[in-house]
Amino acid sequence: MDDLAGTTALIPHEMPVVIITSWVLMYLPPAERTRFLNELDRLARRRRIWWVANETFESCLVEVAPQYADLAYTRTGQTALSLMGWDDRGWHVQVFGTAQVHGDAMTILDDEPTSDRSWFTEHRP
Repeated sequence: MDDLAGTTALIPHEMPVVIITSWVLMYLPPAERTRFLNELDRLARRRRIWWVANETFESCLVEVAPQYADLAYTRTGQTALSLMGWDDRGWHVQVFGTAQVHGDAMTILDDEPTSDRSWFTEHRP
């Protein structure tokens, strides 16, 4: 995370950057999570960023998609499997499912009324 900008600079600008996190953010102090999200936001203003996350709602989605509060780890004991993209309106989020600790089991969400599904169709990598 300390050199996310330098690392993404190695990828040709015309190609999208895909960042994958899984059970990482919950181990960071809240200030470091905020720093990570701010850095992603800053990078996404300059180039196409896709973020694939298997993180708890509290460590990830609470900042970029608070409408998914019903998926809170403290309530469900599961993480949210999500894809996020960015444009000039901010982050767009698609939650595909939930997972038990360390991916032991996964549940695909059939009905997700608050998703940005059409945005993802229009902005495929």
